[in-house]
Amino acid sequence: MPELVTFGPNRAVFCRSRIDRLTLAVVEPAPFTLALKPPGTELLRGGRIELEVAVERAEGFDGPVTVRRLWLPSGTSSPTTVRVEPGKTSARLRVDAKTDARLGSYEIALLGEADRGGTTFQATSHVPLTVAEPHLTGAVSMAAVGRGGRGEVVATFAPGRPFEGTARARLLNLPAGVTASALDVDAETTRVAFPIEASGKARLGLARNLFVELTVETAGGPVSWRTAHGGQLRVDRTAATAAAPADDEAGPSKSRLELLRDAARRRAEERRAAVAGDPAAGGGGRADGRGAGGSR
Repeated sequence: MPELVTFGPNRAVFCRSRIDRLTLAVVEPAPFTLALKPPGTELLRGGRIELEVAVERAEGFDGPVTVRRLWLPSGTSSPTTVRVEPGKTSARLRVDAKTDARLGSYEIALLGEADRGGTTFQATSHVPLTVAEPHLTGAVSMAAVGRGGRGEVVATFAPGRPFEGTARARLLNLPAGVTASALDVDAETTRVAFPIEASGKARLGLARNLFVELTVETAGGPVSWRTAHGGQLRVDRTAATAAAPADDEAGPSKSRLELLRDAARRRAEERRAAVAGDPAAGGGGRADGRGAGGSR
């Protein structure tokens, strides 16, 4: 007794039919077959992989084949269809995972269809797909840079699953006119500072949702994932107006934001000194900032 229409989490049945026989027909072979290649790597939370589907065409058939996903685990997504163009024998379907995608191992398959005097369907065999935790997660600190200037954006990482070798880390979603250098990190890295450079025409204002993309090379191929979402970078019209402090004062590890704060602090001290040395302000002091009765 097949259930023809169901709905809702409890799969309530709205239409049911009772049959006592099935209709079978002998038809011509389909003009193509599909094969889904098992992915060589895991799909990490916040990451993506590409599924490769191969089309074997029957002699005389060179039409397009539309490949459709049937089902994906909760928290993952992909384009609904991908098209294998005439003359081509394969296509790739990208699958993305959210940072809260459901963990586990699953079986997935794809469905292909083509028109040869009527729509013909063919399905692939099931292949395994594993959704796993990322190797590193992180956060990006707020930073600032002036047009035509240089600075750095600091990212901190929390270790997850261990991995061998190094991962290539890239800072992405930067405003137009700002570039950042890629860095290498390993499973023990907890902090990196991305060098950034702003052109003279960099887009001004506050850019939100910077993030870091990491890629690890494995035996099954590269594994990529994204983390540290929500970083912010402010692009000012000019760099700090005060001269840059000496190396022994700034230290090589100071960020651009820290340098801007130092410059603002120096300007405030200069204004206070100017007010203290202005007789019109009622201080009656000297230009060096000490009043006539002040101590040396």
